[in-house]
Amino acid sequence: KRCTTSNGTRHVQVEGGVCGAHPLSSHWDAMDGATREHFEQAVLVSFNQGVDASYRNAALQSLTQLKQSPDISRFAVEALHQTAHMEVKFWCLQALVEIVQQGRYAAFSQEDTTALQHAIFSFLERIAGEEQPFIKNKLAQLLVAMVEVDYPDRWASFFPSLLALLPRGETAMDLFLRVLATLHEEVLSPESGSRTPERLPVA
Repeated sequence: KRCTTSNGTRHVQVEGGVCGAHPLSSHWDAMDGATREHFEQAVLVSFNQGVDASYRNAALQSLTQLKQSPDISRFAVEALHQTAHMEVKFWCLQALVEIVQQGRYAAFSQEDTTALQHAIFSFLERIAGEEQPFIKNKLAQLLVAMVEVDYPDRWASFFPSLLALLPRGETAMDLFLRVLATLHEEVLSPESGSRTPERLPVA
């Protein structure tokens, strides 16, 4: 069976005849063209309300299983940097937000923590001005979630690095303001419920 993705033109044949049923989590480490194609198609189907419900549910189930992989952070980062689809970017960023919020990120080794910090900041540095606002907002949410865990012990350079981006123009300023707004809303505001706001004003 075949299904139409959210762009209305691309189709994919997947195992078992169900769109999105490809066992992504068992092939994450390959991340070759075929794996990336299956993953991106599953994400596109999951966002498409117009496809058959059985296809969409199969895609959602496959993606949920993928999120449980111990190496989902590496998979999500690689896909985030490679994809041209805004839906896939959003899914990857959300998956990383969930890793942080669930406490899995706090248990990362220093090496893995630094690698993820560099990868996400690299994405921030190259983000285009035409990037969709919801992608920028989700990126800001991820950065703030990571900073709440890491600052200052594991990411003392975050704020100086963020400030250093400002001379790059309007896009950098826009992202900077989104990060500050999210920081206030989710960490510093008394209504945020955060347990760690006292760690951040020194920045």
